[in-house]
Amino acid sequence: MTKHRLRRNASFALTLCCSILFAAASGCGPGGNGTPTTFSITFSLATTPAPLDSLKFKVAYQGGGGFDGQGTSVQCTRLGAATGAASTFDDDDIATLTIDLTAGNTAMDAVSQIVSCLFSAKVQPTTENFAVTVTEALDENGDDVKNQAQVLVASIVEDSGGGNSTDHFVTFRVTDTETAVSALQFDVDFTGSQGAFAVSGQKPDCTNLAGNSVLAANIIDGRLSAGLISLTGFDTPADVLRCRFMAVTAPVAGDFDITVMDAMTVPGDSINPAMSVSSITTGSAQ
Repeated sequence: MTKHRLRRNASFALTLCCSILFAAASGCGPGGNGTPTTFSITFSLATTPAPLDSLKFKVAYQGGGGFDGQGTSVQCTRLGAATGAASTFDDDDIATLTIDLTAGNTAMDAVSQIVSCLFSAKVQPTTENFAVTVTEALDENGDDVKNQAQVLVASIVEDSGGGNSTDHFVTFRVTDTETAVSALQFDVDFTGSQGAFAVSGQKPDCTNLAGNSVLAANIIDGRLSAGLISLTGFDTPADVLRCRFMAVTAPVAGDFDITVMDAMTVPGDSINPAMSVSSITTGSAQ
């Protein structure tokens, strides 16, 4: 059942997106009370002008915590296009991890996950805690393309120790309001689950399903906070948001505790819509 915490302030739509976008993304790990939690940090080769024969990049980290292991024993794993690559991982145990990959029989192409490393911290890190710099990138012809290659943090999820995390796509739905909605803000507490919402860039990897609307989303204090605003309104009942969730085992609807914070019709009247998880699919959004 959806929880509601309405402020009934007709002007909240004007500040909804800003409050979510600029909120501090400081979700604490389940360890709480100062107990470190282990997270899996996945890096992807986001762009490259050509398949790469070698790739070297440095990851500077700040905000507390550190990669598991020391020096060349840091706990990192090759993924995807880099699975067959020769690799060297070296953490200086101060604030920089260096990753050096040389392709095997297959060159490393873009838009693929390449490395996952374990990272322990008392507070869940965000992409803003990691600065990735490509220091060397050679294509199959030996040409230097480091200025055109980009490596990003693809996801940050709690590590359960049970295997590699899988993509699950969670869809949220407004179930009972037969009217056009102009503004909707809701929080999703996922601390009872065995995973976390994936991050793309600096925000949750979510897709806006509500027509004619603008989405703002963030991870705040262990919750997914999402806001939708539309000048003309979007029709309900309807699916309104789909987000990528990473976990070893598939989550269930009960893992997500939805609280509607505010909602408003086009004329500016406050409403109390019910929301639910309408579907969870594994491996793809379809």
